[in-house]
Amino acid sequence: EVVRSWFGRQSHVVETVAALVSGAEMCASAIKKCDWLSMGLCARRYWEQKKLMAAGCEPEEVALLISNLYERSVADAAWLAGAGGGGFLYVLLQEGKTIQDLTQTIGNVQGCESMTVHSVEIDQEPLTVDIS
Repeated sequence: EVVRSWFGRQSHVVETVAALVSGAEMCASAIKKCDWLSMGLCARRYWEQKKLMAAGCEPEEVALLISNLYERSVADAAWLAGAGGGGFLYVLLQEGKTIQDLTQTIGNVQGCESMTVHSVEIDQEPLTVDIS
């Protein structure tokens, strides 16, 4: 449906795609500056825009979980991976929040109790390659 709307040049799709591109550029800039709060705000806007493109892509349980993460000040951003949501939820924790805070919140949201958490950290040191 999204592709058909794009080729039909429907204004809401064209405008949303332009906003996604602009938002991705702002997000890239925030990441380069290690400005995680700005990156989180970009990611939140990105997810809202993606949902406009693919209505119904966010399962009810995920919407409830994301709402709880924000209400409990656990996350700065949360969004599903992939085109329309690929079943993997990214969560950018607020500064000072822990995996335990995230796990506890997940466990308290009906339908999410069996979700697992995988931790990723951003390496602040650049990659170096030495070819001898």
